[in-house]
Amino acid sequence: MCSNIFALLIASALALSSSGAVAGGPTGIYVSAGPTTATRDSVDSSYGALDFVEGVLVRIGWNEIETAPGVYDWSALDRQFQLAGDLGLKVSLGVINGKESPSWLADQGTAFFEYELPPQLGGTTEQLPLPWDANYLDRWEGFVAKLGERYSGNDLLSLVHITHSSANGFEMPLPSTPASVAAWDQVGYTVDLHAGAIERVIDAFDAAFPETPLDLEVHPVLGDDAVAQRVVAYANGTNRASGPIGERFGVLSAWWSEHNADDVYPGAYELLQNQADATFSTVQLVASATSRPEAYGEGGLSGSLDRAFDDGVRYFEVWHNDVLNPTFQPTLRELQTRLVPEPSAAVIALTALPLAVGRRQ
Repeated sequence: MCSNIFALLIASALALSSSGAVAGGPTGIYVSAGPTTATRDSVDSSYGALDFVEGVLVRIGWNEIETAPGVYDWSALDRQFQLAGDLGLKVSLGVINGKESPSWLADQGTAFFEYELPPQLGGTTEQLPLPWDANYLDRWEGFVAKLGERYSGNDLLSLVHITHSSANGFEMPLPSTPASVAAWDQVGYTVDLHAGAIERVIDAFDAAFPETPLDLEVHPVLGDDAVAQRVVAYANGTNRASGPIGERFGVLSAWWSEHNADDVYPGAYELLQNQADATFSTVQLVASATSRPEAYGEGGLSGSLDRAFDDGVRYFEVWHNDVLNPTFQPTLRELQTRLVPEPSAAVIALTALPLAVGRRQ
């Protein structure tokens, strides 16, 4: 009995010493690393020496795993979990959809949307599965179920990003050049069709990862916040037959900077603030502050980190170049001490007590 009371006292003290993040969401600085392929790892050995890094964002294309219908090669993704575990790091996971979807989907009759990347991104012609195509949705739901069978409950997995067919396969926007906007009209785009498809995907991830925190990236779609507003409300229980996902669901901003919050994406920013108050929100910094400091505005990287923290964000994806940049490391180390503070005096005192307290002789 006394040992149980002792454990409860420690748990209570730990709760009092926590950073204030809402239960259910991940906490800490994660490296926004490059995508995983058969020959390239997201998890770099250098991260293990960084005392302010909690984990690594592992991104991998759907086409890297499901190489043929129902044929799965998990080796590259398994390797990331092994590497992270060896370094004492956690993993957040995002499977890239969109243009990283398997080419064999076309052989099964999936309808694709073709678009051109802007010149600054290479100007190449790409394609993504039509987000509401029935065959695509069936195959993606099946893949997500298999993903959950393999990794749900893994102690290293702290967060899964809900991904779907979009311009880059990770965030929410669709291709939105003037030519693409006209093409979306031609294929019958509506908010209801698009939001309904994402709602199916939300349900698939919720079923596949019933105990893992999930988040959904929010952005305007074709210049409108309606899709983001609707699907976030759905995950929170609006018109969802199974009710809200609850404290496991959060909102991700993959465009995060003070400038973007104030001047570019005010609607998405409001969703992020509201979700942080209700459950949790997460951010991925908009760009490498090492190579593109102008993306952050006057406050720089530090100002954007502080702004998100003040808004209740407790999970940050910071670019590879920035975690390795000695100029930014003191700022990141100070942020991590706010996110994961040292144990309080109460915790230290309690854990110093002998386990034999109250034991009968």
